[in-house]
Amino acid sequence: MASIVARNTKDGKIVYRALVRIKGFKPVSAHFEKKSDAKEWAINTEAAIKQNKYFKNSEGAGKTLYDLLDRYMRDEMPHRNRSTNNIRQLKWWRKELGPMFINQIRPSHIAECRDKLRKYGFEGKRPCAPSTTNQYLAALSHVFTLAMKEWEWVDDNPVTKVRRCKLPPGRTRFLSESEREALLSACQASPCRYLYPLVMLAICTGARFGEIINLRWEDIDFERHMMRLEKTKNGEKRAVPLAPPAFAEVLKLREKSRTGVPWLFPRGDGQAPYTTNKPWNQAVIEAGLQDFRFHDLRHTTASYLAMNGATLLEIAAVLGHKTLQMVKRYSHVTDQHTSVILGKMTGKVFGDEKSLQGNVDTLISTTE
Repeated sequence: MASIVARNTKDGKIVYRALVRIKGFKPVSAHFEKKSDAKEWAINTEAAIKQNKYFKNSEGAGKTLYDLLDRYMRDEMPHRNRSTNNIRQLKWWRKELGPMFINQIRPSHIAECRDKLRKYGFEGKRPCAPSTTNQYLAALSHVFTLAMKEWEWVDDNPVTKVRRCKLPPGRTRFLSESEREALLSACQASPCRYLYPLVMLAICTGARFGEIINLRWEDIDFERHMMRLEKTKNGEKRAVPLAPPAFAEVLKLREKSRTGVPWLFPRGDGQAPYTTNKPWNQAVIEAGLQDFRFHDLRHTTASYLAMNGATLLEIAAVLGHKTLQMVKRYSHVTDQHTSVILGKMTGKVFGDEKSLQGNVDTLISTTE
């Protein structure tokens, strides 16, 4: 329903504010010098809203999600990291909601797609994990945010009104000492000469599989014993020290490297990095490991750091996390180290630790 109200301005003029309110839609208003113009605008706007053709921002008038995603892929995607995953995600949204006008896309439509991902997955074969589903939502949300803030195609972002999937506790599977020895032995026995140095680099640096497999010789600082990771998950470059065991493997790789091949782990033709999925899977089986993935080597590094006294902040710095949220899963390990540190401190300040513990035991027994 439309209403028109006359208002006096500070300079003594009269303006007419036209307000259109329709149930289920965001109220819209505009100001005019003539009452007739205000009435005409209100009538046309009310009709356009009821027909789902109204756009406060005329740039987005008549645009479909096809149009929005096409512009995003053309103008924004070349500047973004992890473009392969984003392309797959946006192609899925294009298939699901592409023909719809962007002003017709409601949170209910997106929630329905979310549930479809959780039940059938993006290929319709197996369900998507909660984290994967949230990544799909995040990809579409960024598109709408850009369309709202910079391109002025839409007034709001409908994805922000859709609940994200609840994530399970972070995975903390890591290698015990015996498991580590068994895995490294299996890697050394593997016919793939890259497997052992790849696993050693993963354990000694905490780097991801993609970060290691894409290493080039120009990324290795042989004087400072460092490796530079140019392409990381969060888009930030970082340098990682190469401990002696890892640096020794890099030197062995250099001895057998081929002239003109830039990668530490090249494919047979030298045109791309080598993928080691099959040798890795075989090594895991031969080592007798249960429920262990390559990414768990990263958890192994973090857990070893925590058990050797590293703080959560230090672990985050090694792994390349921007915040402490991702490394809080290792807090129970650092708690044990903190307990040892506090015990040593109180022992030095207040006396022998064993005698102090005896006094505590005596106090407990007398109060029971």
